[in-house]
Amino acid sequence: ALQIATAQQLMPRIVECEIKLGNVWTLHSDYPQAEEWLEKAYAHATQINDLAGMCDALCELGIIDWRRTNFERATQYLQQGIDLARQIGDKAKEAYALTVTGQLEAQVGRFAESRQIFETALLLAREINAKRRMAGILNNYANTHYYEGNYEAAQKLLEECLTAVREIGDKRGIALALNNLGNIFYLKDDFKTARNYYEEALKLGRESDDRYVKSIALTSLGITLFRQGKLVDANLCYKES
Repeated sequence: ALQIATAQQLMPRIVECEIKLGNVWTLHSDYPQAEEWLEKAYAHATQINDLAGMCDALCELGIIDWRRTNFERATQYLQQGIDLARQIGDKAKEAYALTVTGQLEAQVGRFAESRQIFETALLLAREINAKRRMAGILNNYANTHYYEGNYEAAQKLLEECLTAVREIGDKRGIALALNNLGNIFYLKDDFKTARNYYEEALKLGRESDDRYVKSIALTSLGITLFRQGKLVDANLCYKES
């Protein structure tokens, strides 16, 4: 696709392809390659004043630096992305950049800032009725409360997240929300309820043959069974995961 776009000098398409290539390398944790493609995308987007492309490239560069724990530069990239999203009036892009920023703030222990950012992102997602984006924000917002030990608030957000992913039929999203709810009840020492959530998540993972979901649910279930003294069943979960 990039070769065709380059041959035809379709610059917006070139920017789009370069960003996608950057994303692929990011998924493989090859950050130098990802950074190279994203910097090319940003340069090309700047040449044609493609503000949306510039925004996307900056946000993805921010994610790379976040993963590298270069939090200061990550924050700078993400803020530039937020500013561009606001300039072009793209609330979906703004919500995305804010969500990543909220996760970063939580990771470095700035929980009050994280909560405020997630509230803004959530409001934007609701304004444009972006349920998939809203579900992601709710899940990450719940994590902030989880890290703070505020399990009741985390549970409330996860229940809303679960409703959202069920409405859009996102099976992986449903399973992950269920597993995260199980984690809340596990921490409350309510192992019976936790197991119910983990088992439901595992059922969905098996139905869709989602290895990632199955691995997470089996590990969570195994730990819970171990805490309940069901060592044989726990060991079976560990082996299958």
